[in-house]
Amino acid sequence: HWMQHVYHHDLEQQIINAFNECNKKQDYDITFKEYRSCMNGKPDTPPPTTKSENRLVARWRLADQDGDNRLSLSEFGPFYLPDEAHHQKMHGLLVDEYIEDRDTDQDYHISFREYISNSVDEKDFE
Repeated sequence: HWMQHVYHHDLEQQIINAFNECNKKQDYDITFKEYRSCMNGKPDTPPPTTKSENRLVARWRLADQDGDNRLSLSEFGPFYLPDEAHHQKMHGLLVDEYIEDRDTDQDYHISFREYISNSVDEKDFE
């Protein structure tokens, strides 16, 4: 239980730190524009592609529970760390993204080869 507590505390701190870094006005929420301008200046943030930007916008809209196009701290968590969120719709979106990334023949099914293509050398299975 102690390890879980430390892990969740660390996640909360990551969310709070990122939110505060992007919240230049120091109000109760941030806009997508504020988030993007904050992230664009970071050296570890790759330049956005149309695909990555569309995914961010979809995640933003899903996290925006009250539909005001702004994220409060509680809404920001599922957006910023979607894998860790207790947000069923966000998890569904992540599954869709995973399938889109792996489904190279675009038949809406993940074959064994597509599944293993990013994790192992296919020659091992021939």
